[in-house]
Amino acid sequence: LLSRAEALGYRNPTPVQACALGPLLSGSDALVLAQTGSGKTLTYLLPLLARLRPTSSVQALVLLPSRELALQVGKVARRLAAASPERLLVMALLDGSGARRQRRWLVAQ
Repeated sequence: LLSRAEALGYRNPTPVQACALGPLLSGSDALVLAQTGSGKTLTYLLPLLARLRPTSSVQALVLLPSRELALQVGKVARRLAAASPERLLVMALLDGSGARRQRRWLVAQ
């Protein structure tokens, strides 16, 4: 998973990642507060994806406050999971107005 992140261009951890990845990868809970663009998405996706195993259907649920953020996080998660030997499947479920257009976009992806 880390080599996949490197292949996608994530080579040097941001300050948020340097502080939070260790505790999160070891299984601790964390509340991470940081500005937009600080690397929070990768900070919580790496430990989450590292713990998933293809023995169960639904193993994680990520709730996000906006459709746009959900699409961005889903895209990063799919890119990270793409080379997974476990064949992880990342799905984005959207609700609210404009959901039909977003579903067509997701199907096209």
